[in-house]
Amino acid sequence: MQCNVRVVRGILISILLCCMFLFLPVSSTSAREARPAADCYGQAETFSHNAAIVFAYPDNAEKWLNTSPYCKDINLKLSKFAHPFHVRVCFKRTNECTDATHITEEDHWYVLATSVRDETNYFLLFTGDTETAIEGMVAD
Repeated sequence: MQCNVRVVRGILISILLCCMFLFLPVSSTSAREARPAADCYGQAETFSHNAAIVFAYPDNAEKWLNTSPYCKDINLKLSKFAHPFHVRVCFKRTNECTDATHITEEDHWYVLATSVRDETNYFLLFTGDTETAIEGMVAD
């Protein structure tokens, strides 16, 4: 029985191609899912405010903070404040606020809300016993 060289070559090429596809690495992220190489705290925004006993940040009722794709949480670190106070995250979509986080330490990251979706609108609600000037960063 004679083998046709073209048929054998075609079969071998088919087997080779199948094997190549089996052993090629598969990417787990699509181009749409790929994100820039920035970390959560690296993209944090700084702010300063002369704080009343109760105040919101941002203090403009028309403006909201907006979560980024870099963090899954909303984080706060203050570099300057005179007295401890409480902070809540209030969400635009649900019109609800988180439980208060008691802020007592400077230069410490506090997680104010977890598992927050990208592009979520929110503001921070601060409450304290006295007025104080604050400076800090929000990473979201």
